[in-house]
Amino acid sequence: MNRITDTYGQALLETGVTAHDVDVAAAVFEACPQLLEVLSNPIITDKEKDSIIEKVLPESMHSFFKVVHRNNRADEIPEIFRSYRSLNRKAIHCIKATVEYVTPLTEEQKKRLVRLVQNKTGYQKVELQLTFAPELMGGFILRAGDFRYDRSTRRTMAKLREKLMRPSTY
Repeated sequence: MNRITDTYGQALLETGVTAHDVDVAAAVFEACPQLLEVLSNPIITDKEKDSIIEKVLPESMHSFFKVVHRNNRADEIPEIFRSYRSLNRKAIHCIKATVEYVTPLTEEQKKRLVRLVQNKTGYQKVELQLTFAPELMGGFILRAGDFRYDRSTRRTMAKLREKLMRPSTY
């Protein structure tokens, strides 16, 4: 994130647009990457861009996106969304926790990880993001803010390798 995208993210948050509408808009941009190119294209008129915005994006965000493309910031929309989400989590006292895993987690395991993050960070609201990471070979890595909990097979093997390579002190 940078100062400009943070400013736009803050403005979006202050307009009262819901996180749901931001998610819907983000899904539209993700499903149709050409939309960013269209909104950034100087050959396409503002009127045409406004028409596209009104057809494909949530109504609550029309004015915002018109300002974004008129200020030539359309290419920064994905980063603006990330900034908005981060600022929104902060506003509702929520922390984002990422879990890299190999074997899909059960609902009970997810609940335990959320409780662990709550206990270690003090946040009561936790947004859990799951990422498949086969390079871990097994186990998982949990990150939330400055907290990191690595229970991966890759880490265990690295520690074992380190012990085996250390010269004996006998």
